[in-house]
Amino acid sequence: MINEFCKGYIRIHRLPSDFKGSGSLRVHLANHSNHDWKSEGEHPVFLCYHWLDEKWNMVVYDGFRTALIPDGLRAGNSASFSVEIDPPPKPGAYNLVLTLVRDGMFWFDRADDFQMETVKIGVAQDVLRQRPKQGPSNDAPKTAGSGVVRPDPLDARNGDGPVDRSSSGATSGSDLIRAKASAKERKFGFMHIPKTSGSAMRAFLAKAMNLATYFKEADLSQHSFLKDVPDPVLPIGENYLAHVSFGTLLKGCPDGQYLTIFREASSRILSHWVFWRTYLADEYGEERVKRVRGRFIDFLSYPEIACQVDNISLRMLVWPHPRVPNDDFIDRKDDEELLQLALDRLKRFSFLDVIENPQFEANLQDWLGTELNYSRVNVSQSMPKHLRVPLYREFTPETLEALKARSRLDRVLWTAVAAARMPGIDLAELSRNTLIRNVARYAAIMA
Repeated sequence: MINEFCKGYIRIHRLPSDFKGSGSLRVHLANHSNHDWKSEGEHPVFLCYHWLDEKWNMVVYDGFRTALIPDGLRAGNSASFSVEIDPPPKPGAYNLVLTLVRDGMFWFDRADDFQMETVKIGVAQDVLRQRPKQGPSNDAPKTAGSGVVRPDPLDARNGDGPVDRSSSGATSGSDLIRAKASAKERKFGFMHIPKTSGSAMRAFLAKAMNLATYFKEADLSQHSFLKDVPDPVLPIGENYLAHVSFGTLLKGCPDGQYLTIFREASSRILSHWVFWRTYLADEYGEERVKRVRGRFIDFLSYPEIACQVDNISLRMLVWPHPRVPNDDFIDRKDDEELLQLALDRLKRFSFLDVIENPQFEANLQDWLGTELNYSRVNVSQSMPKHLRVPLYREFTPETLEALKARSRLDRVLWTAVAAARMPGIDLAELSRNTLIRNVARYAAIMA
């Protein structure tokens, strides 16, 4: 679909000598496809751009979007448009990449037959002072008379999801708590984070809401190390109860009621290791099986399975993202940017909670308006004798440091949701006691 829709090119007419990274550029756009490109209706098309530094590291991903006004660009035609550019956050030498995006679908520059435009720009300090810094918006994007669209990272039409660097500050509890579900009006999109009681949640939702069918496959946000496994075909407008990223929910279940559950981050990783030691199939590869069935430190330190180990809750919220490698750990220098994006995206969810909350089941039943029993399933209960090890030997200083690194971002997300759901609770103590209880439980399973 992407290669059929995205055929053509974008070119700058003439780069003004006084252009220093801020203002309007006149571009020529050619549509060589058999599809009209319009900035209206379902999955509209917009002009957009990225800023990269001299070493081609991403600095601003998905800048302001400009509508193709007044009538878009029909198939087989070409025309000129103005695109509004906002400067990067700091002065310096940059590469400006001009492209297009089809909201909720794809970026044109990923297609084989679309030629984007890249120019080198020197951004001066005085240019940064010319335009006021834009604050974050909780409103849906609106097209102004100029055709400029402010991309909202929480809106379901935002393609692969922008990085909004202008917002700052903590997410408040009121931002994360929503009213009742509107079951008859909107589909459900459940982002099932592994080992967070998600299987029980999926069964409960299916029964409580009488969901006869729903999408339940996993996307590549957690299985990208399986090189020969394709990304699943996504049905549009269906209920999603699956191991999929938030980006996948936005594409397959637009305007859905999004739900997810968090678990104390270190306990979730430990549970995941215990689970994979028992259930990892041999077809996942000899080296991966060896790592997972070896010591806990091996599981935590193997970059190729980072998508299964390294801050998986955050990964699922922001994937795909250029700062989140599938086969390596997230660089600490990107923590602030990724956390801001993840916390912003949490505001788009209709139901959030943590499984450590004693009122979790009551909260869920109240939100859905049903009193069905919530039964835990897929709970780790036993392990083959040849895979058992004394768990106390696994918690070396090196392992504890690796566990802290692999859970550092997810811990922030868990804390944000737990604070919203359980105001006044000592969350540091809850986290510590939860991990102690889980270590004791898994030690018994592996004894």
